[in-house]
Amino acid sequence: MSKKYIVIYCRYSSDMQRRESCGDQEREVRTGLARLGVPCEDAVVVRDEGESGTKADRAGFQEVRGMIRRGQVAVLAVYDQSRLTRGENALAVIRDLVFAGGRFVAVTEGIDTLRDGWEVLVQVKEIQHGQTVRTLQNGVRRGQRGRVLDDGSTGDFPYGFESYYLDPDWQAQLNRRGPKPKKGIRVCQAEAEWVRRVFAWFVGGKSIGWIARELTRLKVPKGHRASTPGWHPEQVRRMLANAKYVGRWVWGKMTTVRDSAGRKKQVAVAAGEAVVRDRPDLRVVAPDVWEKAAARLAALAATFGLKDRHKPRGPKPNPADVYPRSPLGGLLACGACGGRMHQAQSNGRRYYACAGAKRGLCGMSTQV
Repeated sequence: MSKKYIVIYCRYSSDMQRRESCGDQEREVRTGLARLGVPCEDAVVVRDEGESGTKADRAGFQEVRGMIRRGQVAVLAVYDQSRLTRGENALAVIRDLVFAGGRFVAVTEGIDTLRDGWEVLVQVKEIQHGQTVRTLQNGVRRGQRGRVLDDGSTGDFPYGFESYYLDPDWQAQLNRRGPKPKKGIRVCQAEAEWVRRVFAWFVGGKSIGWIARELTRLKVPKGHRASTPGWHPEQVRRMLANAKYVGRWVWGKMTTVRDSAGRKKQVAVAAGEAVVRDRPDLRVVAPDVWEKAAARLAALAATFGLKDRHKPRGPKPNPADVYPRSPLGGLLACGACGGRMHQAQSNGRRYYACAGAKRGLCGMSTQV
């Protein structure tokens, strides 16, 4: 029979918040458990730092769920229910805990699964915390729309542009409480020259792949947001298709939706909700060059794009998984990284090993 633990779970959402938040939560939870007569001196503390409560793939959250499945949780205590999750899965997670013989306590909300009617209170808080996320999302979008209508910056500028503070006393505003100073957008001349060269190359007949290789060869900087060296053809294609370079700025075409597990995707907004602004002051590429590039992109899409009844292109499966070369090839999984283990051979000895370990991506050295 598995040993059961008192588990204290703490979480804060953003890197902008104080790292001491989890310590503050832990202290309050221990005080609340003491009032309930629950000994917590040896409690297991699990933390998620800088992780949104709408996400289900948080490392600490998944660790707690694993302990629940194994029947190792006697009491799961949190500061409030939103620390555990802001998704629509709160009741399901807590029911799993109770089914496994555990107890859930949210010390500041009075939720205790030993009390009658706890399900109703959990559901009410689940709705409340979910609505808080939606209200915040709508408020952020409303503020961004206002900045776009004022021709300000919402951080959606591509390569070739930069933001700058509009107010001359912006440094003083940053150093005090209250709203942050507003920003505008302007052309970054150093990057804009490369944008014009990319369009000239493309209109002149160079391929997108050639342009990406040439930019990489010339070691052209990719901008402050780049996290990997070198240029990819898809980055060049997106640049050639971005109407902002001809002064047409469209904001709010897509919005974020989440499923019950917190996974996100972008979907189109309703007709008329997007904002379109003509910004001739931000034009980087001449209209005639833009039209020639758009015509060539359309021709390439007609020739090489996805056709009716064609399967969408995507990552192909590893042939070794589809056609294993050994009885257990692709069936064994590494316990450290979860990757597939395949058969290898050395000095006449055959064994199974983690494929990631050979590439330095996993520390598992055990061979089967």
